[in-house]
Amino acid sequence: GGVRDTIPPKVIIEKSTPNLSTNFDAQTIVLTFNEWVQLNKPTTEIIVSPPLAKPMDIKLKGKQVTINLEEETLRENATYVINFGKSIQDFNEKNTIKDMRFVFSTGSFIDSLKISGNVIDIATEKPAEDVLVMLYDNLSDTAARTEKPFYFTRTDKQGRYEIPYMKADTF
Repeated sequence: GGVRDTIPPKVIIEKSTPNLSTNFDAQTIVLTFNEWVQLNKPTTEIIVSPPLAKPMDIKLKGKQVTINLEEETLRENATYVINFGKSIQDFNEKNTIKDMRFVFSTGSFIDSLKISGNVIDIATEKPAEDVLVMLYDNLSDTAARTEKPFYFTRTDKQGRYEIPYMKADTF
């Protein structure tokens, strides 16, 4: 009984790996929530930029989500963004945390540039939902077929996208 829960889980900052850390060299990222959570489609919803060499090792136990980075070699002086999409939900009502990001830098500062825009379907002239927007630091015309993008995100229902925490470079 009682009033229906409509509030998504919240990160308990004091019990979690600090977000927006610099000189990051931890082997694991721990996110502790104020209630039991579940992961919804983590392999498609969770996006990491720049991409990791291996698939992310994500574990869920009760109120904690743990990301193991032991097997990963992180780039030097790079700002990483883990965008959780709609993957983290509370256990009972499936209230989803929207736009949750975990950001860290292996260097002494967090990159702060961003790009944003809209994607319109040329055939329907309507906003294109769930389209991948990808940026490559390799400017070769075959890069899209031979390697992972340096930054990427998906468009929302209105066709909008945003890629924050970018480094100054040509893409």
